Amino acid sequence: MKRPKKIQLIILPLVILLLSGSLFSRNLIMNEKSQEIPVLTYHCLTDDPAIAKSDPLYVSSKKFAEDLDYLKKNGYTTIFAKDMDQPLPPKPVVITFDDGYKNNDTYGYPLLKQYGMKATIFIIASAMGSDRKLTWPEARALADSGVIDIQSHTYNLHHRLEDGTASMEQRSKETETAYRSRVNEDINQTNERFDQYMGYRPKAFAYPYGAYNVLNDQILKAADYTVTFTSENKIGKKSDSLYLFPRVEIYEHTSLGYLLMKYTLINLFS
Repeated sequence: MKRPKKIQLIILPLVILLLSGSLFSRNLIMNEKSQEIPVLTYHCLTDDPAIAKSDPLYVSSKKFAEDLDYLKKNGYTTIFAKDMDQPLPPKPVVITFDDGYKNNDTYGYPLLKQYGMKATIFIIASAMGSDRKLTWPEARALADSGVIDIQSHTYNLHHRLEDGTASMEQRSKETETAYRSRVNEDINQTNERFDQYMGYRPKAFAYPYGAYNVLNDQILKAADYTVTFTSENKIGKKSDSLYLFPRVEIYEHTSLGYLLMKYTLINLFS
C-alpha cells in the first residue's frame, strides 16, 4: 500500500505542473486574442457592518477598502467606463456604482483617492438631491476631482410598472414609434441636465435592473453612447462589443479574488 502513495506524491506535482503550463499557454493565447475587462458593480457603502450584512444593496467601507487593496496588490489599473474604447492598461478593471447615492462620496471617494483608483457612478438624473442621492454640485465636484466620473442610469426610467415590467422596456401595447419617442425623450432630458450641471454629455449607460432589448440599445447607439452595461454576471473581454457589456455584482460576502479567478477560468475554457 505504501508504493502507490509514493507514486501519487511524484505524479501529483507533475500533473499540477503540466496543468499550470497548459493554463499559462492558454492564458497567453487568450491575452493575445482578448483581454479581460472586469466591471464591478456596487450600489451603497456604509460604515455599519450590520447594515452591510442585512441589506444586499450595501457593502461596508471596510470590505470596499479590502477590494481596492486586492486590486492594487494584484496589479489592476482602474479606468473609467467611458474610456473602455481607448487603449487599455495590462490589467484593466472598471469600478461602478449605481443610482448615485451620497455614501459613494462619503465613503467611496476617500478610499478611491487613498488607493489611487477611479470609479464611475451611474446616476438617475431626475432623482439628484433626493432620497439620499448626490446633488448636482456634489456630482460636479466628484467629476472635477478626476477620481470619479458621472454617467447615465436614465433620467427617469429607473422603476417598474405594476405588472413588473421595467420602465426601460417596451410595453405590451406600446408601438415602436411611441417607444422610441419615450426613450429618446428620457435621453434628451438627461442630456439637458448634464449640459447644465456637468458640462458634458454622458457616453456610458447602465440599464436599470439590467433590462434591455435590441431596440433600446440601437436608440442609445444613435444617441452617441459608446458603451452600455447589462447586469449579466460575468467578465467581458476586449474583443466583445462594448454595447451590452456584462458587469459583476459585488456583495458584502463576495470574495473578489475568488470571483476574478473563477471567471478567468471560465473564460479560459469557454
